[in-house]
Amino acid sequence: MARCDRFYEGLRVAAIVVLLTNMVFLLATTLFFQKLFYQNIVAIFLSIVGVYYNPKELFFKRVGRHDGVLFFLVYMLLFFSLMWFDYELVGKINDAAGGFSLYDGHLASWDQYFFGNSPAEKIYLILRLAPALVRTIFFDLLIVSYFLYYPLVFLGLLYFYFNKDYLQRLSRIHEYSFSVIVVILMSLFMYMLVPVTGPQYYQEEIFAEQVLPFSLFGKLLFDFVAKAHPNRIDCFPSVHSALTMLVTYWAFKFKLRGRFLLFFLLMLIITATIALRYHYIWDVLAAIPVVIIALCLAKRVAKFFNLYGGERKLH
Repeated sequence: MARCDRFYEGLRVAAIVVLLTNMVFLLATTLFFQKLFYQNIVAIFLSIVGVYYNPKELFFKRVGRHDGVLFFLVYMLLFFSLMWFDYELVGKINDAAGGFSLYDGHLASWDQYFFGNSPAEKIYLILRLAPALVRTIFFDLLIVSYFLYYPLVFLGLLYFYFNKDYLQRLSRIHEYSFSVIVVILMSLFMYMLVPVTGPQYYQEEIFAEQVLPFSLFGKLLFDFVAKAHPNRIDCFPSVHSALTMLVTYWAFKFKLRGRFLLFFLLMLIITATIALRYHYIWDVLAAIPVVIIALCLAKRVAKFFNLYGGERKLH
């Protein structure tokens, strides 16, 4: 099997996993709610496209040095489009069920037991002692870091692609992509198994008078996150933390020059998820085993389907 063919097969395996997951969603929603959600139908369609669509044949007359990353990006755009529909679908399933029982009470009580009060409230009260400008810069930095998560998987790939030996990069891209997809799929299922709405909603009365001191730009970003939120049981685990951990892992795995910068960004994103009241600390901690499981599954799937093709791997 040619090197790029193995790469394409790796992404195709990932598309099959996503397709099967959406078929389970379709079966469950039909049996339990007697409903069809358009998000589920669109996700199944996109999954089928991912299984049968070979961008190498459609777009490229030859397999050149940079074609691998180009049609990887095509696939990642496809996957993230359908993941958005699955993310919306979880919110629709929650609505159809009349709202799942929330576990916020348990997580909030654990916060109270271990930290005395909400960590977000503690951070706010500590920073209240700092000058107003320092507080504004700090919270603006957090919300900007929180937003950097969205292009991080793509930017991480591009940096990873252009800073290591080409043959080793191409032999590991499918493992990278599969681990990303496993993190997202596991998170979607855990949202329904352990529904958590987060401190911003569950402890709304605590934060009513503690207005975060954003600048106009920071407030614009913060309000955008609040409005673009079709799923309000999406906290356990923190996908922001999980995917940033995953990209940081790969950066250290390949000893990229920007790995310490990514680690710093990881720390900022984790702080942002807590200080901006999106997550409990336990949501962040839950992201760690999710990432470990995703990496182990990605490696096992690659070996099972012989996606390394007997090549030397980077250990």
